[in-house]
Amino acid sequence: MKLRISAWAIQNPTPIAILFVAMSLWGVLAYTSLPIKHYPNISFPMVSVTVTQSGAAAPEVENQITRPVENALASIQHVKHITSSVTLGASSTALEFDLGTDMQKATDDVRTA
Repeated sequence: MKLRISAWAIQNPTPIAILFVAMSLWGVLAYTSLPIKHYPNISFPMVSVTVTQSGAAAPEVENQITRPVENALASIQHVKHITSSVTLGASSTALEFDLGTDMQKATDDVRTA
């Protein structure tokens, strides 16, 4: 005796329609009960290094401070992006790490470098 589900479903459409409606309602209820936050608490793993030298011009700060700092920080593991900005007498370098990086270890590595 072969089981012919499709033939049975064509001959008896009412149970299939009820099953479809029930599963659709179940899916809508499950979707509305998902715990979704509009503004989840996320902290991006970033470390910033700022070096100041009063009275120094921007090209001097870039050549003497920013480039050596970037070169030293480039060897740190799990660094995603390095961004630097140079202004009159100040250099700021921001390191973005991969998500899940231990920030205490990353901060220690930055200080060591």
